[in-house]
Amino acid sequence: IGRLAENFVFLELKRRGYEVFYLQKKHEVDFYARHESGEALLINVVWEMASRATRQREVDGLRDAMVELGVDRALLLTERAEEEIKIPEGSITVRPLWLWAIEAGFS
Repeated sequence: IGRLAENFVFLELKRRGYEVFYLQKKHEVDFYARHESGEALLINVVWEMASRATRQREVDGLRDAMVELGVDRALLLTERAEEEIKIPEGSITVRPLWLWAIEAGFS
């Protein structure tokens, strides 16, 4: 299910007009997406985030990319979790994939 969710996000980003990249340094970020308007998105997709280790891995990847790219917001798409994670580098919005899909865009 996780791979299908990632494929869906990739296709949706392309449909919305983003140029899409994958990042991997110390940690992985599924999508670094840039729009011609200048908007930049950092997105990780994880279907289940119940374990502490999974949550930490996903947040660490986004945090590292936020620092490296100078982006102060990121998005973590899940099956159903929804919250706002405040970190010194900015904030990570945790949103259900279905909700993100019906929104006009992440803003």
